[in-house]
Amino acid sequence: MKIWILAVFRLSAETEKQISDIEARIERIAINPFGVTVKQYRRVLELSDMRRRLSNLGIMYNLLLSELTEEEVFFIAKYAYGLSANEIAVYTGLKAGAAYKRINKALNKAEKILKNAGYDGERMEKEYGEFPCVKSVLAILKSKARKSDETKLREA
Repeated sequence: MKIWILAVFRLSAETEKQISDIEARIERIAINPFGVTVKQYRRVLELSDMRRRLSNLGIMYNLLLSELTEEEVFFIAKYAYGLSANEIAVYTGLKAGAAYKRINKALNKAEKILKNAGYDGERMEKEYGEFPCVKSVLAILKSKARKSDETKLREA
């Protein structure tokens, strides 16, 4: 679930733009001069579902921002955007172990917040795993450069 929290943070800047793009696509279909077809209805329904799910990602992000402290948001955001725990430690003046612990503690709290809101890893995978933007962010987060940090976070 922790990787999903990192993905929510990484995607936060993109979700509004993607929602606007989807709404523009729905509008183009709606004003199509060639009439209404079953194919158009299906596409509008698909796009509307995508818009709903992207909106939910934004809601999750806002929920996390409202429930986490500024420090917790800082640690999660820096980690989500690619800084290693060691780099965060250098940036903050903490020892590496302390940075790992703070990241892990913040991610654990964020996980509880999302679980209380009805989102767990299984639901996240089911609802968001096939989104191209989510797939690309997950691939970045799962890259080899992050493996050592992920291992240490699980151990902390």
